[in-house]
Amino acid sequence: CGVVRLPRQLQVGRRLHIVACPRLLSLPSPLFAGEAMAVHECQALSRLPAVLRTSSLEVRRCPNVRRLPNCGPNFRGRLKLVDLPYVSSISSFRQAHNLFLSGLARLRHLPSGMSNLDQIIIHDCASL
Repeated sequence: CGVVRLPRQLQVGRRLHIVACPRLLSLPSPLFAGEAMAVHECQALSRLPAVLRTSSLEVRRCPNVRRLPNCGPNFRGRLKLVDLPYVSSISSFRQAHNLFLSGLARLRHLPSGMSNLDQIIIHDCASL
């Protein structure tokens, strides 16, 4: 995938999957994805935008991502973060129901006030 940028007002009714776009520099903000959003293997991407109206967010192997987006209090879905070595906080995801965290070397704590968790899996988060 040689895409560097996506359209400004990107709205997807159900699922947005961005996979193996190593040159992708940025994503439009805010992003609208009705059911699910997944971003995998986007090496140049350093920041994720605010995500509105999604019930699942998955980010994998985007080594330059340092900050997660603000999802607001309405995010009550599934959060899956894998191999994001610079992410140190998931504070905007207090309302998530399912957490899967792996390879977050700088994550130091889970947000206070996390409740209603159906499932939590933490693997290889050295600072936690």
